Order: sequence, then structure tokens, then C-alpha cells
Amino acid sequence: LALALLFYGGIAGGLVLGGILGDAAKGDLAWLRWELVNGKKTAVFSFAVPKKQSHYKVNYCCFPVMENIGGAGAVNQGTNMPAIMAQPGGTATSFKSFKADPGYHGELFVDPETGTIVRLITKADLKPTDLVQQEDIRVDYGPVEVAGKPYVVPVHSMILTRVAPNGDS
Repeated sequence: LALALLFYGGIAGGLVLGGILGDAAKGDLAWLRWELVNGKKTAVFSFAVPKKQSHYKVNYCCFPVMENIGGAGAVNQGTNMPAIMAQPGGTATSFKSFKADPGYHGELFVDPETGTIVRLITKADLKPTDLVQQEDIRVDYGPVEVAGKPYVVPVHSMILTRVAPNGDS
């Protein structure tokens, strides 16, 4: 908790970062290693937030679901197999969202001189049978001048997502 309070004091960030820090303070937060980021030594901390304490939200749209709307044909309800119609009538495709409230884990990279977070990595703890099986996010923070005032803001981000529209199949 003391570490999280130190982070709050050294950050110019938004609610997302604040939420992650709040969750991490309640979860498992630990020293991990030293690492160079942009040629500068940073302190790296790992964190893990269980599902019950997590505020992490995953929401992806839209995954097709085919349904038989006539005839005696087979129904494709999210499998890789095409719908085969034995009689005329056709299929209807609808779309469903994937939503989850998983636990997550990750790493915080902190400038030891200023206490400023320079990088944040989060990895959602999704199931291998979920439609979305992986969501890893990396955000790099850096100084930016806005209206003559210096701020530390997100300057680069990457998201790695693995989607299996038909789950484990």
C-alpha cells in the first residue's frame, strides 16, 4: 500500500492508471527487477489482481452466430462448420458481444528518481475457451508540453489480442 501511495504521488495520469494502481495495491504487488527503458534505469514491479478485486473490463464486438431460420438443416451456432441446409429456408446471422470481468496481472516500470511511471503492462487472465483468449496491453508514458506546462502522458501503446471466434473449437 505504501508503494501504491508513492506511485499516486508521482504520476500525471488518468482514471485508468489510477484504477490499476488501486487494484494492484489490494492485490499482489512485488519488486521484480531493474530494467533499462529508453536508456534509463527503471524499477520494475509485478502485480496480480484476482478476479474478485478486479475492475478490469473486456468488451469486444461482434462475433457472428448463424441460425437456421427454416427447413430442417443444421445450425451453426459459433462453430467453424458452415450451416448446411437440407431444405430451402436459409440461415440468419446475428452478432454477439464478448464481455468479461477477469483478474489480471502485469508490470509497472517506475523512474526511481521521480517516482513517475514510464511503462505499464497489463495482461488479462482470460480462459482458453473464451472467444477472446488474450488481451495484453503496454502503455509507455513520457513528458509532453501542453500550453507551456509539462505533463506525463501516454505517448505510445500496443494491444496484443488473440481472438478465437468459436472458442476452443
